[in-house]
Amino acid sequence: MQRSSRRLSKSFRHWYSPVADMVGEALVPYYRQILPIFNLYKNCNKNVGDFIDYGQRKRLNLGELIEETLELFEIHGGEDAFINIKYMIPTYESCVLT
Repeated sequence: MQRSSRRLSKSFRHWYSPVADMVGEALVPYYRQILPIFNLYKNCNKNVGDFIDYGQRKRLNLGELIEETLELFEIHGGEDAFINIKYMIPTYESCVLT
């Protein structure tokens, strides 16, 4: 299940990036369906300690992919995006400077 979620997150992020300005605010009403799944897998990060993760360039870390996608949601989702994200994912911290 984790592999399919990783694939879904990567494909969703690649789809979302080029058209983010057009559909960012249109996706806000659907955050209640999308974000609970992201909340489940948000903390699926590799614990490498002091070592170097050479697989970083392959972008296989699901937690990092979800974090980047949430940042895109916040940046392109309009003024209510952060409030909705924070409601569904309480541990999320804003990436936008005020």
